[in-house]
Amino acid sequence: YILYAVSALSLTGTVWALVCALRTFRLPGLRLPEDRLTRKKLTLRLSLASGLCYGIFKLALGLYIPSLWLCLMAFYYFALSLCRFYIVRHYQEGWQLCFRTGSRLLVFNIFASAIITYVTIREHEITYPGFAIYAIAAWTFYSLSAAVIDLVRSGKTGNASLISAGAVKMSGALVSMFILQTAMITTFGADDYSFRRVMSSAFGFFVSVFILLAAILLMLKGRRGAAAPSSDSRT
Repeated sequence: YILYAVSALSLTGTVWALVCALRTFRLPGLRLPEDRLTRKKLTLRLSLASGLCYGIFKLALGLYIPSLWLCLMAFYYFALSLCRFYIVRHYQEGWQLCFRTGSRLLVFNIFASAIITYVTIREHEITYPGFAIYAIAAWTFYSLSAAVIDLVRSGKTGNASLISAGAVKMSGALVSMFILQTAMITTFGADDYSFRRVMSSAFGFFVSVFILLAAILLMLKGRRGAAAPSSDSRT
């Protein structure tokens, strides 16, 4: 566990440094938006497009093989894309956006819980070819770190669209972390199925509860913000 934590921190730090270096790099004539909300909308659009394409690919492959696991992953990406699409499309709705994003997170949690249940009960093994698991681990750790930072920052801003986007990003990062944990136990762990089931059950339960609480808190925050006459969520 100590080596796992040290490796996670090292991978996260390395990828974070690379991303920061890329952020400071500018192509001639290319201007990136300075406003944080505009940058977040651009990021959501890119994530929405990539998630939809990846979901369609997973669904087509799952129907062709056929594979229930690939179909579950496809609908998971569709549900995540639905949350992102709503934020991009209705970012000016104010606190009402928080409430409706929370309701969509409840739908997203259904597919996330289905994936967790399938992996835990069926003892499904997730594997990646060659050294791909190291690249996926590095990106997953970075995504989780960035999601935590975004969630904290968005909470301080009091902006409804940023809070909604932060909650969705954190939920997706946690599910990715669950999948990575299963893949790493399959690749580097011993053939101890009881240990794998315990780890999958414990972390999977945490992920499902977190998404459920995030959805409920978003809905409550949306109702309270909409009820306050002096609230201004677009600042």
